[in-house]
Amino acid sequence: MLITTSRRPGHRSRILGRELSRVLSGSVYLPRGEKTVRKLIELAQRLDKRAVLIICTVQAEPRELRFLTKEEEGWRWSWFAPTLSRVVLARDLGFRISKRVVGIFSETAGSYAKVLSELTGLPVTNDSELPVMRVERDRIEFLEQRLRIGPLIEIERWESGQAGADLG
Repeated sequence: MLITTSRRPGHRSRILGRELSRVLSGSVYLPRGEKTVRKLIELAQRLDKRAVLIICTVQAEPRELRFLTKEEEGWRWSWFAPTLSRVVLARDLGFRISKRVVGIFSETAGSYAKVLSELTGLPVTNDSELPVMRVERDRIEFLEQRLRIGPLIEIERWESGQAGADLG
């Protein structure tokens, strides 16, 4: 997955993007700058990525995760766009990310775990002792044997309710 930010990101959105790229296997962070959505799609294709994550900033804080996905008919905005209530960066907790997750685990939000599996390419697993992205009703966290190995993302709402638009 290619990870980037909205056009005028806050500092914490940039850091979240870098932290996610360090903890999510197969992902790459790229500063957005003046790149258009079409340019992001071209870069994702060159990097052989099937999804782009755009971290949207509101009032200097990361507030929404928007996904572009490669479908058979072209690239589309995903209906899946979690609204964030709070983000606690690994940096806030005083540690650097040194491990990558190998799967997605969920006890209460299996349907969202499945969507995130499709977007990230990580398998859903039943083994919570592995380094995993733990997806629950109100949060996404990155854990290994219940110890935090990445940021904590608290979710206000999971879906945007907007249908995806074709991007060609």
